[in-house]
Amino acid sequence: RWRGRNGALRSDLGPIHPIVKLAYIGGDVPVVERQEDGSGFVCYQSGRKAVCIISKNRSRRIGAIFYAERDFVPPSAISRDGGFEDDDQNATRRPGQNRTKHLGAFDEWGCGSVQAVPPSRGAALWNSYFQVSKTNVTVQRPDGRKIVVPRNDYAALAQNAGELQLRLNGEMTVAFDAESGTTVVHFASEGLQYSFHV
Repeated sequence: RWRGRNGALRSDLGPIHPIVKLAYIGGDVPVVERQEDGSGFVCYQSGRKAVCIISKNRSRRIGAIFYAERDFVPPSAISRDGGFEDDDQNATRRPGQNRTKHLGAFDEWGCGSVQAVPPSRGAALWNSYFQVSKTNVTVQRPDGRKIVVPRNDYAALAQNAGELQLRLNGEMTVAFDAESGTTVVHFASEGLQYSFHV
């Protein structure tokens, strides 16, 4: 049985995660850096952060914040000039306004949502996302199909397992694991792969 400096592992704390340190070829840029409490980072080959993994309240429950490698314009009801479609169209736009790298986030209870990066600048109506709430798992597919499955319907979750996943970009895919009731994040880049549960 594992023991720490102050005696046995407390029963109110979560599991100890293995320390992980993977790097791209050359060793200068880390792919994954993860601590024993579960917190850490997953990085793109450019060195930019892909996922920030957060351990909450010493319980070792895991939350995550997801980022794209490059800026993109997310779908919005607000026009590109910063106003609504029926507002004055003469407003000026600052460079970079309405652009983001933020794809979404999950809290320590596994609830949250992430969106996929639009395939090109011309994809104005792109709205592909993966969402987990207390009651449902929802996936809006790139082709417009929307799948909603109740989290307490284990048979439907298992039956729709292939549909309850979404590729966020070239490196990252999220999927709902019916067996554990958590979201699994798969990251693959330059021949290196890493998966973790949120």
